[in-house]
Amino acid sequence: MTLILKKEKIQIYILSRNRPGYLREALDSLLKQNHSLIQFEIIISDSSDNEDVRNMIEKNFSHKNIEYIRRTGVTSHMGHTQLVVSELNSEYAVIFHDDDILHPDYINVMSTFLHNNDIVAVGCNCMIFADDLQNSKLGIRNLSSPIKFKNEKDFLERYLPGNGGIAPLPSYIYRTKYLKKIMLNFPFRIGKPGDPSSADVLMLSSLLNYGEIVWLEKSLMYYRVHASNL
Repeated sequence: MTLILKKEKIQIYILSRNRPGYLREALDSLLKQNHSLIQFEIIISDSSDNEDVRNMIEKNFSHKNIEYIRRTGVTSHMGHTQLVVSELNSEYAVIFHDDDILHPDYINVMSTFLHNNDIVAVGCNCMIFADDLQNSKLGIRNLSSPIKFKNEKDFLERYLPGNGGIAPLPSYIYRTKYLKKIMLNFPFRIGKPGDPSSADVLMLSSLLNYGEIVWLEKSLMYYRVHASNL
């Protein structure tokens, strides 16, 4: 049974740029969520340099309860993310990417951990795939039950080679007030993916100054691997 109250809401922003085909799959996975008491708001933040995403939304999702925001002048992923975070006004938030897919139980399962005020973010296991979901592989290979992080040392060690994998950044649900504290006031330095100096890892580890991070063993999203995120 979920412990989130009806009055509480999760804002799910999808960062999109020039990938209408992938975005359509991501939106379909959100609209097929198994949920009851949980309210969630879907917002597409489009920084494309063409109108393909807008046209796809108008053709396929104009009748759905989805907010679309067209961005201009946003040239970096980090700048786009920080802009989105500055606009959040819900207690909980997901910053999702247009190339990934959510499991139908994502919101129901993930939200059960948010009643605990000590927890500032919840991530989950994933299935990693390229073009075919049927040929996906487990993201965190040695996780058989939820794991809780209380300090940066233990968290950062999980990013070392050979430690079995990590919860992907798009999988997280955040407690918004702490995400804002970090994202809007942190001097990020972009590194290579998987490098502990990269912006996403620094952001996540900094959240531990405000509470605990939990990783769930259940695979609740599909993380797509392609040329632009290698």
